[in-house]
Amino acid sequence: MHVMVLAGGLSYERDVSLRSGRRVSDALRRVGVETTTVDADADLLSTLHTSQPDAVFIALHGAPGEDGALRGVLDAADVPYVGRRRRRVTARLGQAGRQDAPQTGWHRYS
Repeated sequence: MHVMVLAGGLSYERDVSLRSGRRVSDALRRVGVETTTVDADADLLSTLHTSQPDAVFIALHGAPGEDGALRGVLDAADVPYVGRRRRRVTARLGQAGRQDAPQTGWHRYS
């Protein structure tokens, strides 16, 4: 299995995203998964087409990785990825300011 880890990007959280991407790649390699860490930039679609990963792990911080836009691109390109589908992400973002929005708990896995 080959997983492409998307990190970096253009957000002001770029440095944090690069560190997160390295950590995800390292953890996947330790359990025997082949990984490639890619800086998400304007060439992303051609990189996805060339590499043809089995799945993508989004390690982008800030709006590009968290607002569902990148998930929409991956959905349109029919590239499988780890995480919620774009529609679920954008629906949750739309509820963020509502007092009656359902709250989800954080879970720690060891």
